[in-house]
Amino acid sequence: MFPLALALSLALQASADFDGDEPSYGPGIERRLELCAWGGSSLDLAPGGAMAPWVGAELGWRFTDSVVSALYEAHRYGPARADRGWTPVVLARVEQRFETMRGLQGTFAFGMGAGRPGRSWELWLQVALGLRVERGPLFLRGELGFERQSDLRLGAGAGLAF
Repeated sequence: MFPLALALSLALQASADFDGDEPSYGPGIERRLELCAWGGSSLDLAPGGAMAPWVGAELGWRFTDSVVSALYEAHRYGPARADRGWTPVVLARVEQRFETMRGLQGTFAFGMGAGRPGRSWELWLQVALGLRVERGPLFLRGELGFERQSDLRLGAGAGLAF
């Protein structure tokens, strides 16, 4: 919860400091490749569900307001929900971005892939809403999503665009 609060406070501070005279992406600079480090927690919405931390990394390619990316996550569910210490998850994601206010973007993402909480891989789906603030090549992200069958996912990320 702390990483999300930190990311949102930095995003709000950055948007408050935004000078409306400068362009969002810089003159003639078009950054396409994005690398983001993620961290957060997921809550099992099933009765008796527990929270589980997760970490991840995402590599994406930007097309104007859309991004196609590959996301790797590792969830620590514990023995009640998984046979292993960390559950690996690999997703292909499509993200649409939209301007919410100067310097702050909203995001909607859909991901599909596979996770391995047990001995075999299973289908893994993800739908997420988020916020993003950019400062040159650096950016901060926050995301709230739903994945697997009953996980509410909360995450914060920091990244670099090339």
